[in-house]
Amino acid sequence: MFETLINPKSFTQTVENLFDFSFFVKSGEGHITIDPETKLPQVKFDQSTPSGDAPPAASGDAKQWLMSFTPADFRELKELYGMEESNFEHRSEGPKSDYYDPLTHGNRESNRQ
Repeated sequence: MFETLINPKSFTQTVENLFDFSFFVKSGEGHITIDPETKLPQVKFDQSTPSGDAPPAASGDAKQWLMSFTPADFRELKELYGMEESNFEHRSEGPKSDYYDPLTHGNRESNRQ
């Protein structure tokens, strides 16, 4: 699961990916399964779900899961999986970008002086 959703260049973008994936799960388009060989969670996307079908939450089949995810967890998982590149494009910062990573640069307002 983490190999798919971690952006090794950004803790903040990783948290965003985890959050975004939760909506795919809610709509029935994303699933978390356990790999029978490694016993690790895997992310699965199912784009064949007809849009008219009731999502798991509406059908009563929904399950919820809460987890904490800290910068230390992020560093440990990056090292564990040996990750250097993301499965998703890294959103870069800069004058022409609306993306800003407060964990890297602190409060945006205080940096505008």
